[in-house]
Amino acid sequence: MLAATRRFHPPTNTSTGFFHQWRESWEDDEVVLVWNKDKKTITVELGRHGSILPRFTFYCLTKGPDMPLISSPTAIVDDTRSEATMHRVLSWILACTTEHEHCGKNEPKPLPDRVLDLGDSHDSPIRLIDSHNQLGYYACLSHCWGPVQPLRTLSGNKIAFMTGVPMAVLPKTFQDAVSVCRQLNIRYFWVDSLCIVQDSIDEWQTQSSKMATIYENAFITIAATKAKGHEEGLHHSEEIEMYMDCIPASEIGHGINEDVYVRLNYDSQGGIKHWDIPDFGESQDQEWPLLTRAWVFQERLLSPRMLHFAKKELVWECRTGTFCDCGRRLTDASKEMPDMEFRRLVSSQSIKTSDVTPAQFRALWYAIVERYSRLMGNLTHEGDVFPALSGLATRISGLLDDEYVAGLWWSNMVEGLLWTYDIYNERPQPYRIRLPPKSWRAPTWSWASMTDAISYQNHSRFQWTRGNLQEVYARVIDVECTSTGSQKTGPISSAALTLSGWISSAKIQIRRISWGWRLSPEEPSFGLYCTLDRGPYEPSLFIDHPEDLVDGTRETCLRLARIANQDWYLVLVKETPSSTSFRRVGLFRGPDITWQWTSSESWRRRAQERYNEEKCVMRIV
Repeated sequence: MLAATRRFHPPTNTSTGFFHQWRESWEDDEVVLVWNKDKKTITVELGRHGSILPRFTFYCLTKGPDMPLISSPTAIVDDTRSEATMHRVLSWILACTTEHEHCGKNEPKPLPDRVLDLGDSHDSPIRLIDSHNQLGYYACLSHCWGPVQPLRTLSGNKIAFMTGVPMAVLPKTFQDAVSVCRQLNIRYFWVDSLCIVQDSIDEWQTQSSKMATIYENAFITIAATKAKGHEEGLHHSEEIEMYMDCIPASEIGHGINEDVYVRLNYDSQGGIKHWDIPDFGESQDQEWPLLTRAWVFQERLLSPRMLHFAKKELVWECRTGTFCDCGRRLTDASKEMPDMEFRRLVSSQSIKTSDVTPAQFRALWYAIVERYSRLMGNLTHEGDVFPALSGLATRISGLLDDEYVAGLWWSNMVEGLLWTYDIYNERPQPYRIRLPPKSWRAPTWSWASMTDAISYQNHSRFQWTRGNLQEVYARVIDVECTSTGSQKTGPISSAALTLSGWISSAKIQIRRISWGWRLSPEEPSFGLYCTLDRGPYEPSLFIDHPEDLVDGTRETCLRLARIANQDWYLVLVKETPSSTSFRRVGLFRGPDITWQWTSSESWRRRAQERYNEEKCVMRIV
């Protein structure tokens, strides 16, 4: 085995999840032999000074009695139009529908209000039809529209499309998707630009609220993941070099009669580059352009199955895991938890069948919002910030029997206010300019008022089920929210939140280097100091839009909640000098109270005295 690897020597990254390791000298290099009992593969990894070099996997062409611990190889198909590609997809479908507990039964579902009927043969005419709640199997298409709008259904051509839509007039990506549907014997096909009348605002609002059902009920979603526009098509066709070598049985000895093959792993440098599918909300623009779209975020989460046509290979996503063309399972437990748990909860139809509590489910929502927020800046129309998430919001609203208000939930509204700009992505530049939306789309207390990524402070970044909220101080008096249409999860025209709580005055300080919060005597009494760092340390004041505040000014702080022994405050300024309403400009983190006073009651009493806190009712817009 070692001799067979000598010809390859390009560098690569380390891998994880070793089952067993044997180490022995290889000149100056480190050698790791990895036995994967699930995939029945043996891999050799060469490393130097702690850095892993190429990885090589050993295979037999057939499974025989001489080498029972080694499997046959899985190859990436050169042309995704091929029969071999469809065999691979059909094998994924079979496993998903028969073995995966969370992926749903293989049974017909109600069709969307309008679908394309592909007929019962490959040369049947394509027609746009009203389904009238007919049951059937259908596929959705997830795609980038690109700089030029694709073929669309409008009020003026709808009747013509119901007579027939010639295959030749469809964009290349649509044509490829139709062909895939027919190869998979799926008769009905849904694509947004053709199945929603694009010049009808009322229909758009109605159908956007049904996105959850449309994608949940789809048998499969076909994703044009590598394409930046609708004319690029689904498929790739390029020769892929296998980088394989044979070890004859005569060289192995020990009575072995089977040849063994060694292959440079797909993801090794010099082999086939393996593009890991990004985490939800993390996209690689060049390799996965579709996944930079905010609209696609909910499509991925709601679809029971998604087939990605990527740049180098096919990738299969379902509620059980993510698998690629080369046989590798891509699902990473450290990344998947909120996303996979959400998919499984959605499939359960009720949180009562899950071990997750309603409170944890709401925390899960905010973990999902964090991921979605990383894509908000890519919205073509800024006003789509709520419609692009309305399917998910509608689904959760039904599961929780809760009221959705501007991206937050009524039952834990105060917790929903505990967001800041994403300090994990921006540090050490917390003072960089973050522009608000060009037009009003959300109240200042909603995360949707930002165009950049946000993060929530009231749950663990890596374990969403372990919230660290200790106490809520503020109380919701009233919430006003006016939708522009009939759907509460869609766009809104106005919103206001009235809270009751303890307020105090705070002086804004912008400092070069600081450890964040501090108290300093100020005549005639003590005062709160909010410190915004421009240095390498985290600030105690997280300003939503830095241009909103001026160094040295005094602003109003409303104490919201205690998280991990620190109190968090909303920082508020008057909407206008004469207004009785306020707007949020940021979030302020107070001191760690574990070393200040021994009990929260003592802390509250001392805080009220020291910071001149007073009880007040505040209206925030």
